[in-house]
Amino acid sequence: MQVQAKKRKNITANPTRVHVDYTRIISEAIKAIPEPIKGDKGDQGESIQGAQGLKGDKGDSIRGAQGIKGDKGDSIQGAKGEHGRKGTQGDKGIQGNRGKEGKKGKDAVVDYERIFTSLKRELSKDRTLADFSIKKRGGSTLVITKLYRDGRKKEETITLQTGGGTGGGSVQVDPTTVTTSFSIGSTVLSYNANSATAITATLPASPTAGEFHYITNVGVGELTIDGNGKTVAGVENPLKQYEGLTLEYSSDLGYWVVK
Repeated sequence: MQVQAKKRKNITANPTRVHVDYTRIISEAIKAIPEPIKGDKGDQGESIQGAQGLKGDKGDSIRGAQGIKGDKGDSIQGAKGEHGRKGTQGDKGIQGNRGKEGKKGKDAVVDYERIFTSLKRELSKDRTLADFSIKKRGGSTLVITKLYRDGRKKEETITLQTGGGTGGGSVQVDPTTVTTSFSIGSTVLSYNANSATAITATLPASPTAGEFHYITNVGVGELTIDGNGKTVAGVENPLKQYEGLTLEYSSDLGYWVVK
């Protein structure tokens, strides 16, 4: 049997538009869901700390070897600088005027009486003499005549001058004071040695016949008489303080004799 399909009714001729509010529907659906019931809070679990681990062994402390000392560097000195030029010498100053010449001093007066007394005293000590005489001969010249016990006769001429100066053929009368070792001058008649330490008096190397000297030690230091290559007969070296002697050179004997 043939069934005839029903003819669909055309509903699109006058369609009606329907608006669906999906947001409202979803919101109402969510509100319709019953609120969940919150369960009670569970007890806090225990916090158990694990045991501390074992301490590891201390590592070895190994010090590295000392480094090798480096070589000493060369010390190089710089070249010496050039010498500066010599400065120019200044001009010579002007010489001042010569001062006035002082007045001439008075001539020295020779005390012949004192000299005669001194010579007589010393000549009297000479036991080889039988007699002697002292005469003044013009100016400041003295003539000493010696008569020896063996019959010899000797005449000596000396020229006197005072002060420290000496001249050719003259003899200094005033004693010369010395404080250090000294050489006896042929023209100096008398010496006073005055030293705190030991000193030496050296006689002339080439004395003349009949030359004589008076030597006295007034210091605390000892005084030694040195013959300067010639014998000094009768001397008792060294001379102590306040000891003195008279020395005469004998050309016949060739040495000094203590009078």
